[in-house]
Amino acid sequence: MEDLSAFSARPRLAALLDHFAEITDARQGWKVMYPLREVLFLVVCGTIASGDDYDDIVDWGKAHLAFLRGFAEFHFGIPCADWLRCIMNRIDPKLFMDCFSSWVAECWPDKLDLNGFTYRSLGGFSASEKDLMIYRPVEWFEGWLGKQPVYTPGPYQQLAAVLREQGQPDTADEILYAGKEEERAQSTSMGYIEATANKWFIGYGYHKFWSMYWAFGFLIAGTVLLWLSGEGRRVSRHYSLPYGIFYSFDLLLPIIRLREKHYQIDLRGWVRYYFYFHKIMGYVLGGFLIAGISGLVK
Repeated sequence: MEDLSAFSARPRLAALLDHFAEITDARQGWKVMYPLREVLFLVVCGTIASGDDYDDIVDWGKAHLAFLRGFAEFHFGIPCADWLRCIMNRIDPKLFMDCFSSWVAECWPDKLDLNGFTYRSLGGFSASEKDLMIYRPVEWFEGWLGKQPVYTPGPYQQLAAVLREQGQPDTADEILYAGKEEERAQSTSMGYIEATANKWFIGYGYHKFWSMYWAFGFLIAGTVLLWLSGEGRRVSRHYSLPYGIFYSFDLLLPIIRLREKHYQIDLRGWVRYYFYFHKIMGYVLGGFLIAGISGLVK
């Protein structure tokens, strides 16, 4: 049996009892053999010590009763597994998690090295499906991943793989997106510019159809600018161009030419230079869209 007499985290565990004091015990006090704070403390300690179920927690508690009595009385010893299960099922899992999270936030270090840390699933603190960690908001996961002193992709990829395996592909993509944001923040010069373009045009490959919104914006911009410049009216008379939107679309579309006459139009003035940019952006957006669909940028 382990010797825990000189356990270095004693003050942190003692603080756990204070946080659990927020959970009220609805039982009549004179009938209680196992106070709620002792039960909660036992369950958390047993779980941290790799207890997979209440039977494991009870076995751990009996083997380390002297250690547990260093924090609370445990006058009647350790309850049986069925009694633990009965008490825990009466507790609001959200309140339990809030108390536990506040304790973790108080005791946990500001920086964590998560690189190389692996796991196969994300569980919860009760039998309720709603209590599973996979249903936590993305911001909750980002808070933990953001504790890394230096960005490394491994922890983000590990978490995303587990979330995807447990049926949360959208959350997994948002985690990977957050990882790319951290990578961009630590990039310099051209790497930062490339990552920024990747972000705004296709969302690092996780929002690839953002490029379609950009294309629609350029399509409308080209149409409006063509007519504001006066060139729209001129070319419609000389080149039989009734709708500038088709001209704008054809020049934005890379490689493919929808109508050869569009490429015979010689625009005048400043709008000519806009359409040079317009056509270049068509190739840029097309390239990013292909890269996003193929997964080259993920």
